[in-house]
Amino acid sequence: RLNGMPCSTMRRHIAKLVETGLIERRDSPNGKRFVRRYTDSRDAFGFDLAPLPRRFDALQDVAREIQIESERKDRLRRTLSLKLRDLVAMCEIGVHHAPAPLWDQLSDCAQLSARTLRRKLTIHDLTALQVTLDSALQDAQNALDISHTEEPSTNDAQNEHHIQSSKKETIRNISEPLAIQSSDIAKDPPVERHRKDHSHLPLELILSRCKEIQTYASAPVRTWQDFRNTVETVRPMMGISSDMWRSARTGMGEDHAAVTLAAMLERFAEIKNPGGYLNALVAKFRKGAFTYKPMIAALAP
Repeated sequence: RLNGMPCSTMRRHIAKLVETGLIERRDSPNGKRFVRRYTDSRDAFGFDLAPLPRRFDALQDVAREIQIESERKDRLRRTLSLKLRDLVAMCEIGVHHAPAPLWDQLSDCAQLSARTLRRKLTIHDLTALQVTLDSALQDAQNALDISHTEEPSTNDAQNEHHIQSSKKETIRNISEPLAIQSSDIAKDPPVERHRKDHSHLPLELILSRCKEIQTYASAPVRTWQDFRNTVETVRPMMGISSDMWRSARTGMGEDHAAVTLAAMLERFAEIKNPGGYLNALVAKFRKGAFTYKPMIAALAP
C-alpha cells in the first residue's frame, strides 16, 4: 500500500501466495486479525509465514533451476544471433558471387528467424530455431563451395598449380611435401599465377568486412595492389615470418593469402599462434578443404 499498489492487486497476489502454499491464511470468526493467548498455547488469526522457512530448500532448488534455464536461454539466443549474422553475410556474398533463387529463400529464412527471435521463446522454440538456422547455413555453405569450385583445366595433373618451372623435370609425388624455392617464385609470373585469386569476391565487399587492415594503410585502399601492400606491412606485426608468408603466397595465391591474413587480423585476439594457424590453413587449401569465403562471411559487416 505504501508503494501505491491497489488493494485489489494486493489481494490477488496474496491469494496466489496462499494457493501455492507459500503462506497460510487463518480467518477468525469476525474476519479480523488478532492473537488469542492461552496458558500453554496461542491462536493467531491472519497470515502465517511459517511455510516459508519450511520450504526454503525447495525454493532454493526451484530458483537454481530457473537461473540455469535462463542462462541456457541467453546462451542459445547469443548463438542464434551469431548464426543469423553469418547467414545474412553468406547471403550477401552469394548474391554478389553467384546469384540464384536460393539466396532469396535463405534471406527470407533469415528475416523470419530474426522476427521470431524477438519474441519470448521457450527452450524448445529456441532449439527448433537453431535446427532451422543450421540447415540454412549448411545450404548456404554448400552453395558457396559449389559456386567457388574452379573448372578443371585440360591438364590432368592433380598438382598442376604447383609446377612452376617450364623445364622438363621429374614431377614430385603429390603426397610428398612441396619444397618452395625462391627461384621458382621468380620464374612464375605473379599475374598469371594468381589471376583467379580475387575473381570470387569484390574488393569492396572484403574491405567492408576487414576494417582493421585499413587502419594500417598509409592511404585509402582502392586497388588489390594497395590491399596487398597493406597486408605486407601488417604481416610482421602479426608474427608471420618472411618464409612462412612466402609459403602462404605460393600455396594459396597472393590475393587469397592476403585476404586470409586480413580476416585473421579481425580475430587476432582469439588466435594464440598466428603462424601455426596460417600454416594449417595453407595445408587445408592445398587439399581443397579451405577458402577464405567462410572467414569473410563470419565477420560482421
